[in-house]
Amino acid sequence: MRRREFLGGITCLSGLSLAKTAGLRLDQLTSSTASLAGMTMLESLRKIRELGFGGAEIITFSGQKHSLGPLAGVVKADMSKQEADKLLSEVKRLGHVSTHLPFHGLRPANQDRAARKSTLDLLHRAIDDSGFLGARVATVHAAPEPNMTYEQIWPDLLAVFRELGDHAAKYKIRLAIETMAPNTVKQYLAMIREINHDFVGGCVDTGHTRWYRADIGIEDSERATARGAKRYNDILMEKVEGLGPKLFHFHFDDVRPADWREHRTLGTGLVDWERLLRHLAKVGYSGTFAVELEETPVVEALVKSRLFYQKVLREIM
Repeated sequence: MRRREFLGGITCLSGLSLAKTAGLRLDQLTSSTASLAGMTMLESLRKIRELGFGGAEIITFSGQKHSLGPLAGVVKADMSKQEADKLLSEVKRLGHVSTHLPFHGLRPANQDRAARKSTLDLLHRAIDDSGFLGARVATVHAAPEPNMTYEQIWPDLLAVFRELGDHAAKYKIRLAIETMAPNTVKQYLAMIREINHDFVGGCVDTGHTRWYRADIGIEDSERATARGAKRYNDILMEKVEGLGPKLFHFHFDDVRPADWREHRTLGTGLVDWERLLRHLAKVGYSGTFAVELEETPVVEALVKSRLFYQKVLREIM
């Protein structure tokens, strides 16, 4: 998509950008820096702002990549004071700031005390870095333990997230546990409820409903059918509605119908965006949506996703 076309789209909807639209706002749409693989952190933040997003979700770990290339991350201890000051200056130009805490290979309920401490030390460090960045919400994962059920690690898991919630509360950061694990709606919602911490809630990734196979209850051959799409969206909405006031954050990405590959450009897959956004407008959701894509060309995918979000808001007015 050409820059002129993008700017034209913004101009057509400029009235929308200044008003509260059906209970939702354009500035609630942010972008994850993970959507811009191959760029430095400063390049990512500048591009996100240039494209008109309301803010950014910043990765607080380094040395990782996805299918499109390496991901820039923030680890303050690895930065000079000059680098940290320059980064913070750029971050302060954003409207909304969230972070994604480390998750690769981490086991917060590890039964080995030394191994669990290593995981928790990394997560506590990332919370400190999130505080430095001025984040208001931080996404975290509740990873399973190999060869153990969630019932077996349940008390340890709850204790870990209460501890992390206490730390995040010092910065007034809300921890949002991302949907994926536990991978049944009942167990995921029970975990959030039983942690019972003011600063711990949920982050719904619209592409991660694919992991809730038992709840969806269809065969792989039905994925690309109308029934497959309906079951997918029904379970997505079950999580959204079940979280209620504990719904702190979103990762927005679409899902390819043929194979349910997530992290696709908004509006190109099976997610029922109108149904989701109408519900969020009705209940007065005031959090943010971080577009989290793994699709190329990376800038064009973000531009198309933002314009699609604008289009849906316009239609549900």
